[in-house]
Amino acid sequence: MIAGAALPDTPAHAYVYGFSDFNGANVLTTSGGTASPVFSGWYDQTNTDTGFHSSTNQNYIVGQNESTPFDGSVFHDFWVFDISRLTGPVSSASFTVFSYTVATSYDG
Repeated sequence: MIAGAALPDTPAHAYVYGFSDFNGANVLTTSGGTASPVFSGWYDQTNTDTGFHSSTNQNYIVGQNESTPFDGSVFHDFWVFDISRLTGPVSSASFTVFSYTVATSYDG
């Protein structure tokens, strides 16, 4: 299972999860049990839509960052879970994520 977060059109400098690191305390809680992420990451959507992702970098960020060296990159994040240990059908789920840094264009 892969979970991700997305933001609608945002101010020039708005992101969540800045300066994060892989965090095993993030947890997917379902009606069939819990699962911790086995991998997390991000990819960027630059003006050329390259979708850059580094498989060795497991931090996560979502939003847009005008700071150098990002120069307006739009980031999308994702988490990967091993759900093989969940029991029974899953009828509900919630995902708890440590937020790290939250920034807006109003932060200066």
